[in-house]
Amino acid sequence: MIEAPHCGALAEMAWGAATGESDFLLCKFDLGVGGAIVRDSTVVRGVNGSAAEFGHIVWDPEGSHTDADAVPSAVAERLRR
Repeated sequence: MIEAPHCGALAEMAWGAATGESDFLLCKFDLGVGGAIVRDSTVVRGVNGSAAEFGHIVWDPEGSHTDADAVPSAVAERLRR
């Protein structure tokens, strides 16, 4: 199975902003936080296919991770407070 950001990176290489680029980083912010790393025109998948899944980076000592704080519903909840 290929992740949506990986598909996005391939599309950007073929038709978008990364046309002609062999190395780039794609960041995706929508229902979650994701991304793709492209090196030598190949999407880096990592050992388990989740390389560049930025949403799973734990940045808070209390255990919060990027997806938990950056998805639209979490942002809207913070704005309501």
